[in-house]
Amino acid sequence: MQAKNQKLWRPNPVFTALLILCLSVLNVHVGTGWAKDDDVKEDVDTTEKQDTQPQPKKTSSSSKLLYSGIGVAAVAAVAAVAAGAGGSSDSDEATPADTTTTTTTTPTKPTTTTTSKPKIITPKDKNPAGSDPVGADIAGKDWTGMIDLVGFQGENITATVTQNGNYVVITTSSHQKYGQKLVGNIAPDGFMKLYDQRTGEDWTTHYGNATSTKIDLYDFVDNNYNDVDRILLQR
Repeated sequence: MQAKNQKLWRPNPVFTALLILCLSVLNVHVGTGWAKDDDVKEDVDTTEKQDTQPQPKKTSSSSKLLYSGIGVAAVAAVAAVAAGAGGSSDSDEATPADTTTTTTTTPTKPTTTTTSKPKIITPKDKNPAGSDPVGADIAGKDWTGMIDLVGFQGENITATVTQNGNYVVITTSSHQKYGQKLVGNIAPDGFMKLYDQRTGEDWTTHYGNATSTKIDLYDFVDNNYNDVDRILLQR
């Protein structure tokens, strides 16, 4: 391999053109001289053979030499071009391109956990205002009792009950996670079904219908009826 800073010879384009021109002119003159010698020789042969039949006309040697001169010039031109293409300086050497690997990292979005709010059922009061109580008369602010939620410590509470016909709203003083407000209805036999306004769960008088002095409500927290929340009110 050549040293990195060593320069290779490049032919001068002007010198190459002059060389081609000189070779072309030289070949033309030489061909012309040879052509004249051939003409003299042919004249002598023609004088000696006047009685012979004329020979078919042949292509003169001058044309061949002329074509040969042109061919030599063409070869010289091709050689000069090839020499110019082959020669190069160190600056013409191809340098391998640096290969750079680019890694694109797509940022991942943080996973967001969405907690859906429970569907809250709030029955509407369809009774005319001041309707007579349906079932037991349970309206009043003098209720006391307790609330006992699964997984939490029980608490003593007071409660206010409003009643319009079969429409009932119970508001307690509880500080638990739920069980503060229940809205629902009471049947003529005292069976009650109310919906917790915090969780949407339903509470019922499962173990005994309501009376004017006692309301005992339960919320089943699993399907096997093993664990229940309880609100017990009395007056």
